Amino acid sequence: MMIIIISILFVIIIKNSYSNPIIKTYPVVDLLENIPLNTFVIELTNSSNKLILINLNEFETKLFSIINGNIYTKDLIDREEFIDKKYCLDKFYCKIELQILVDDGLAYWIIPIHIIDENDNKPEFAKNEIELKFVENVSNGYKIYFEGAKDIDEGKNSEIRYILDCSNSLNNNNNNEILYLNQSSINCYPLFELILISKSSLISLSNNFDKLALKFNPSLSKKNIENEYKFIIYAIDNNQYGKELINSMNLFIKIEEKDKNFIKFLLSEYEFII
Repeated sequence: MMIIIISILFVIIIKNSYSNPIIKTYPVVDLLENIPLNTFVIELTNSSNKLILINLNEFETKLFSIINGNIYTKDLIDREEFIDKKYCLDKFYCKIELQILVDDGLAYWIIPIHIIDENDNKPEFAKNEIELKFVENVSNGYKIYFEGAKDIDEGKNSEIRYILDCSNSLNNNNNNEILYLNQSSINCYPLFELILISKSSLISLSNNFDKLALKFNPSLSKKNIENEYKFIIYAIDNNQYGKELINSMNLFIKIEEKDKNFIKFLLSEYEFII
């Protein structure tokens, strides 16, 4: 099918090579993903020009149509699908270009369309649950690193904040209540602290997650330290319209007895310059 389209275009270009066809690029049109079918996109002309939407990437005529000189949507526009199928010219700013052949090649119009992200993907954790093990008398500030969550939405919608719930009862809190909390932990400090080490990289977002660490401060707690803890880590994305999405991961903590051969460091961190 693609070969046939290219052949037709080649014939039209040769036919009109002496008439200097006019190439026109329109201003970028913003189009929100997940909009209803048959949504108006842009008015191309109010005259009787013959317009042909070229199916260069095999999605154009499936998703868009030209009716009376106007472009309309005819199927669901999903930004994440566009990125996955490499329809977008840039995966960080999803822009596509519709190519319009006018009057059998007398003119050629390019319609750039920016697919605006909707916050329709909740944060996704690398694992549903993990287990971390600490030695009971380790120095304060000892950290264990692990993978957090990622969000495949764009811009602000992909920003994640975390809440560590140390209330010792899995699924104890309602997600709707968690969304409105501004704190970073529930009943955790000073024994445990959740730290965001680094955010997921846009370069390899498909398999890259935020890097987190759990800090353990055994001597700062006034309570007896238990052998096991069951916590929840909540990941909440950002949305300017108050439509944040939330996901969670179970965190199991085991506090092991001191090893006879355990070596205690005086500091929790050391820095070496080589």
